[in-house]
Amino acid sequence: MSEIDSAIAVAGTIFGALLAYYFEERRFTKQKRLEVSLQPLEERRIALKDVHLALVNCFWGLARNFGGAKPEVFIQAVVEPLENLEITIARNQLWLSTAEPKILAALGTFRLTAFAIRFRMQELDMPPQSRPPPGFIDVKWEDLEKSYKEAVKAIGRALGVEILEKSLEETIGASRKSLG
Repeated sequence: MSEIDSAIAVAGTIFGALLAYYFEERRFTKQKRLEVSLQPLEERRIALKDVHLALVNCFWGLARNFGGAKPEVFIQAVVEPLENLEITIARNQLWLSTAEPKILAALGTFRLTAFAIRFRMQELDMPPQSRPPPGFIDVKWEDLEKSYKEAVKAIGRALGVEILEKSLEETIGASRKSLG
């Protein structure tokens, strides 16, 4: 092999190594760019799942105490999950986007329901004339149920998850059974 042939072979090897390095670096850069662009999607998914969990906990707290409870139980089972839902929504509001209106509507209904339940609770030391008249503030199960379902569906759509209507109905049906 002549010196020219060996120089061409060395140049070819060097060129091949440079070409491989260039394409490997380009692939790595493209992969990193994709990871960085997908990061907000993962944060959004986590935020929506956190809000969904807080929403479920709040709904079940309200459902289990729909008829009223002792003030200590009410605070633990209803007020704490409601406050947690409010904080979770505020903390993740940036990522809620399309689901936010339904989530905030559910929060409003949950607040009204909690207020109505608390208002209906009879204090032992409260004189009868100080108690609210029956039906003064109605607690509407249908409104609570509807707002919960709409918020769950909105979160599911935002996550790209198909919410099965039947499964959601079964979940809410179980909460109805626990009431009666």
